[in-house]
Amino acid sequence: MDSILTEHDILRQEDKLYVAIKEGNITQLDELLHDNLLFILPSGETITKQVDLDVYRSGALE
Repeated sequence: MDSILTEHDILRQEDKLYVAIKEGNITQLDELLHDNLLFILPSGETITKQVDLDVYRSGALE
């Protein structure tokens, strides 16, 4: 049976994501972000989850 997420569950996951982004926690980001995620930047460029994590690893966002 599929599990049903409540609003509380979703908000808790969003909070985890926010903290992981703020702290640059690559391990947590890797767990929270879907492998097929695509980010669309304001320029229209798209980047993958892997590219995003590589930016965090490089320290470019500090």
